[in-house]
Amino acid sequence: MLKIRTVSDTPEELQVALVGHLTVEYLPCIQSMLEQARNRKSNFVLDLRELNLVDREAVQALKRWKEAGVVSIHCPAYVDRWVRQEEQS
Repeated sequence: MLKIRTVSDTPEELQVALVGHLTVEYLPCIQSMLEQARNRKSNFVLDLRELNLVDREAVQALKRWKEAGVVSIHCPAYVDRWVRQEEQS
C-alpha cells in the first residue's frame, strides 16, 4: 500500500511524499500529478524518505521521471543504487 501525501503545493512547486510501497499500480496516479505540475509549469518533487519497498516498474518510472526533471529527495540508498543501475543499462 502507498500513501501519497502533498507536502507543499505552490505555483512554483508541487512536492509529494510517498509513504509505504511504491508498486506499478500507483504509477498512473503519480504520473498524473507530474503532468498537472507540468501543465502549470511547477517543479515536481518526490520525497522518498518513508518509502519502504519498490518494484522494478517503479524504479524504471523513477528513472524516467528523473530524466524528465523530477527531483527526488531523501531517497533510500537501495532505491538510489537501483535507479543508477537502470540508468547504466
